[in-house]
Amino acid sequence: MRHSKAMNPTSIDHRIVLGDGNVRWVHEEAELKRDEEGYPLKMLGVVLDITNLKEAEEKAEQQRIFLQNTIDGITDPVRVIDREYNVLLMNSAAKAAAFKQADDKQCLKCYQAGHGLERPCDELEDPLYDHPCPMKTVFFTGKPMVITETLADSSGKMRTYELSFSPLRTLGGELQGVIETSRDITDRLGMEQSLLEKESHLEQLTYLDQLTQLPNRLLFMDRLRLGISATHRENHPLAVVYIDIDRFKQINESFGHEIGDQLLLDVAKRLRGTLREDDTLARFSGDEFVVITGYLKQPEHSAVLAQKLLRSFDQPFEVAQHQLYLTASVGISIYPQDGTDADDLLRDANTAMFQAKGEGINSFQFYEDDMTAQAFEHVLMETSLRGALDEGQLRLYYQPQISLENGKIIGAEALLRWEHPDMGLVSPAKFIPLAEETGLILPIGEWVMRTACRQLKAWQDAGIELGCLAINLSAKQFRALNLVETVTGILQETDCPAQGVEFEITESQIMENSQRSIQMLDKLRDLGVGVSIDDFGTGYSSMGQLKSLPITKLKIDRVFVRDVAENADDQAIAEAIVAMAKALGLVVIAEGVETESQKQCLQQMGCQQVQGFLYLRPVPAEEFARYVEEAGLA
Repeated sequence: MRHSKAMNPTSIDHRIVLGDGNVRWVHEEAELKRDEEGYPLKMLGVVLDITNLKEAEEKAEQQRIFLQNTIDGITDPVRVIDREYNVLLMNSAAKAAAFKQADDKQCLKCYQAGHGLERPCDELEDPLYDHPCPMKTVFFTGKPMVITETLADSSGKMRTYELSFSPLRTLGGELQGVIETSRDITDRLGMEQSLLEKESHLEQLTYLDQLTQLPNRLLFMDRLRLGISATHRENHPLAVVYIDIDRFKQINESFGHEIGDQLLLDVAKRLRGTLREDDTLARFSGDEFVVITGYLKQPEHSAVLAQKLLRSFDQPFEVAQHQLYLTASVGISIYPQDGTDADDLLRDANTAMFQAKGEGINSFQFYEDDMTAQAFEHVLMETSLRGALDEGQLRLYYQPQISLENGKIIGAEALLRWEHPDMGLVSPAKFIPLAEETGLILPIGEWVMRTACRQLKAWQDAGIELGCLAINLSAKQFRALNLVETVTGILQETDCPAQGVEFEITESQIMENSQRSIQMLDKLRDLGVGVSIDDFGTGYSSMGQLKSLPITKLKIDRVFVRDVAENADDQAIAEAIVAMAKALGLVVIAEGVETESQKQCLQQMGCQQVQGFLYLRPVPAEEFARYVEEAGLA
């Protein structure tokens, strides 16, 4: 029996022209059937009209060519990459930059074309590719991202590229790939850096003195205006300090400008070292420097700075194996009293500087003469006070405290006095605030404590028994972290009994931070010492606050005692204080009692204790002891 053998089918696409002139595309497939000897028997075939398919393919090809031509017109490399890292499309710039070229039948991976690698970047143990793959990041987040990479070009030179990755979605919104564009930004970065350097150089030329690199006049005036605005808002004094180096021109002429420039650099360094971080130091001209200093507690404090600036010239300057001694003249103007704008303040400081030169070199002068006198007094007093403790000029005076019940002495208050060899007895109203401002109150306060405790122990040993000795604690002492340790050490050192000591603390000090004050007062009471509130009635504390304080005594301020016998308001306040104290179980003492009528008025309202000139002014320890013995009041 014969079997026919079929050959592989053959197909062909071709065009035909119909009778009406229309052109159609047809697809023909034919299969030849042969017998066992290979002779043709028959042919089977099919003819399909594929005109629509051909038109669609032609349109798609045209679109592909248009798209390719479009992206080829982009000078930056562009690639379209699918989820499997296959590069579906790239423009001419990307092909030229590719590490590996692909023919029409080959589809490269992005890491092959972009980096010449055989595996994805983030799978390599290479510091150049230790970041997460941006492709994966875009596929995970669905959001575009931009990164920069530094890679070697074809010549081996390192260049910086900015790569942008944007998600590519189907019409249905499905993420099917990423569009990657890259741009060589090496030259742009270089230009930006060059521009920054030029701007920085231009700023230095515009705002900085070229020799010292300090602010010049332009920048100084700008900062002065800003300082004035801040000062106006915050209501604190500001000073402009004008510094002129005396006889600098002669140094330049004698040693030359090179040494003069080096000297100015050294001067600028020394001046800068005397200033606070927030102060501004500028150089105006060859030998003129100007300072802005703000946040002054008092205008006179700028005199302390002037003294420091002048003292910075005390040591010689070592320049090119020369020892050169310099002095300076300093002028000071204060905002707002000497001027309210920058130009006025600068002019006034410059005027004051010339006044200082006229008075003699190596000195300072305020724009206002009386201000200069006050400043000199302030500086002189501070300098003297610093030496008062070491030179034994401080004294303790004592004033008795009297019981109104029996007229006997039940205690005393230790009061600090300063006996200056030239100024005489200096008022505490002058030097105590100065000691507070400068911090000298801490060593002085410790001296007072130690001296008072020694004196109390000496009186006890001599048979003079006092109920207690009151010692004033300043605000800085009360806030000191080591107060309890200091008191403990002094009591042990002097062998003074703690129950004989009473610390007086002002009402305002306690109210400033009541919670911390209670803790500190508790610690003092634990030592066995007494605590009383001084100047009571001026700090606006309430009974609710007072009852939580570990205190034993209230002292009525002298301002309410002065007119207590004649003034109904003062009398009402004093009576309220006495009533409050009794309700809280506290002892009341009135200070500043100078007349019999004051004493009687206080006694009638129930005040238990008094002190004042009616009995004795504050006197030295020897005179106090004589008073006690002669009066027989103890």
